[in-house]
Amino acid sequence: MSKIFYKYFLPVGAMQGKTSPSTSEHLTHPKYRSDIDGLRAIAVLSVVGFHAFGIIVGFIGVDVFFVISGFLISTIIFENMEGDSFSFMEFYGRRIRRIFPSLSVVLIFCLLFGWFVLFADEYQQLGKHIAAGAGYVSNLTLWSESGYFDVVAEKKPLLHLWSLGIEEQFYIIWPLFVWGFWKSRLNFLCVLIAIITISFGLNIWQVNKDIVATFYSPQTRFWELLTGACVAYALLFKQSLLKVFKEKATLFSAIGFTLTPMPVSGTTKDENNVLAIKQRVTVIH
Repeated sequence: MSKIFYKYFLPVGAMQGKTSPSTSEHLTHPKYRSDIDGLRAIAVLSVVGFHAFGIIVGFIGVDVFFVISGFLISTIIFENMEGDSFSFMEFYGRRIRRIFPSLSVVLIFCLLFGWFVLFADEYQQLGKHIAAGAGYVSNLTLWSESGYFDVVAEKKPLLHLWSLGIEEQFYIIWPLFVWGFWKSRLNFLCVLIAIITISFGLNIWQVNKDIVATFYSPQTRFWELLTGACVAYALLFKQSLLKVFKEKATLFSAIGFTLTPMPVSGTTKDENNVLAIKQRVTVIH
């Protein structure tokens, strides 16, 4: 048990008393890919277009971001698990160092600015959202606030942190899950596909019952991140399954690029039937 703890929960060199960066930073990371940057550009443009011009619904941009995040983070986990070099301490430490500094600047600025421009009840709510953002539970907090007396989205300056909350919750749970199954005799790809199917099924089933819960809850969103994880696993360990896609890469890329704008075409920020928009996005993707 102690060997498992030292192996996965302490950085390299800890058992020898070494603490230098050269020995404690050893997680491998995927190489730069221009195609992923292209997908990021599509995601950013859709979100900016929605918020700035009210023409394009930003849901699709968030969906694309989730798939990319799942792909990249799972590539790191899978490669290091396979190479027997994974460390939870380093993994979570890097996530904190990557996200929390810039997040802290945003939260502190909002706290200071809000002191001068908000009423007492508004500032109280802002403080609640800042605490939720710092704890990566913004999606759960916003979910709990939804209802008849909820304020409009435009009056929640930290509303956008809901997606960060879902990502971070995935980052916390996913490495533990992978670690638990990695050494087992189970077919990991089959397990992964089964979880994706369950999460996607919950999304389809619940969107007609409670669209707010479907939007904010991690269990109905994780299928998007896990789809990226599934692609990462196939690229690393099941390339034979992707042979047909590689042979027709240009064709599939063209189809995907064509389908991407379909959920957002013809809709505006002021459209009343939000449920119909969300259903279109979910079904097409």
